[in-house]
Formats: sequence, structure tokens, C-alpha cells
Amino acid sequence: TLPQYQFLPKTDLLNLNVNWNRALGTPVDLAFFMTNVTNKKYPVAVSGSYVTAGYEALFFGPPRMWGLRTRYTFGT
Repeated sequence: TLPQYQFLPKTDLLNLNVNWNRALGTPVDLAFFMTNVTNKKYPVAVSGSYVTAGYEALFFGPPRMWGLRTRYTFGT
């Protein structure tokens, strides 16, 4: 049989980023981010081993991830 995963499907992901610059009038910037909000399972690469080894492998993108960022501005 021919390789199944010769072409990767189109993928739509939802990512969020919320920034609050100079929070409460201070020199502190805050940010919240989240990638792959819907926790979608999606392929990002295919191994090229079908011709030589007779099998294929899919590599998937990272799951949902979130975090906080803080930045302090020194001086003016």
C-alpha cells in the first residue's frame, strides 16, 4: 500500500494572549497566555521511513498550555 500520511491536513488552532501594561499604574506589565485552547490533537510531521522501513509515524503538536508573564520596567 502507499503511505497514508503523505500530506498533513490543514490545522486551525485557537491561541489567546491578554496583556495588562502598567498594571494599577505601576511599572509592572502582566500577561496571560494560552496555546491550543481547545486541546486539539493535530499532526505536525511525518517520519520519512515508509520507503526504507515500511512504516510511517506521525508526530503530534503540543497539548493545551498556559502561563503568566511578568515584566518590570526600570527607570522611565
